[in-house]
Order: sequence, then structure tokens, then C-alpha cells
Amino acid sequence: MIRSGVIGLVLVSALSASAAEDPPFMCFGNEPSWGLALETPGAARLVLPDAEPAEYQGSATRSEFLRERVWRGKLRGGAGGDLVAFLRDAECSDGMSDVKHPVVARVSLPDGRFLVGCCRVVTPREAAK
Repeated sequence: MIRSGVIGLVLVSALSASAAEDPPFMCFGNEPSWGLALETPGAARLVLPDAEPAEYQGSATRSEFLRERVWRGKLRGGAGGDLVAFLRDAECSDGMSDVKHPVVARVSLPDGRFLVGCCRVVTPREAAK
């Protein structure tokens, strides 16, 4: 009985629903070129070359054990499926430069497309724009 309580406590402490603790990110990738701005808690802006920018509302959950956060949200207005972004704390190369970014991004779109790229931390000056 005590063992299951300890396991539950470990799971609760490993998963945090607090996106406010995470810094703002700009995620991006190539072929196709895409961008996902996670600059405001509870909001995301997806930019694809074949569509108008789309605003999503959702939240993040973080697993310290996996060093990964998952952001999940729906298109503002609630129509359609979920956008899900898996953001792992790991060195990432964008393939276009020698810059190493701090987060690997894997993004599943509501229409079934899957995007892979990197994220960088957005500076307060950039976020204010």
C-alpha cells in the first residue's frame, strides 16, 4: 500500500502542469519551413508556408525525468484536432548553420502532418515585439 503511494507521489512530482516556469520559445524547422511561437503561457502561434498563421490555446506539462515538456492545444475557437508539441531539452542542430539550439521539437499537427526542428529561447526584447 505504501509502495503505490510513493509511486504516485513520484509521478505527481515528475509531471508539472506549470508552463509559467518554462521560458518563452520559438521553434522552427526546414523542409518545409515552419515556426511555432510559444512565447505566452497558454498560447501558441503556428506559421506554415501553405497557410495563414494559426493561433492555438492550450497548456504544457513537463516531465523532469525525461527532460521534456509537451504542449497541447486546440485552434482558437475550438474547431479541429489538437496540435501537440514535444519539446526535449537536448542540443539541436537546425541543419542550416553551426548554431546549436537548446531544445529539440517534434510537432504533430491536427491534419496528421509531423514536423521536426529546434527551439531557441526568446529574449525578453524579442517577446515584447
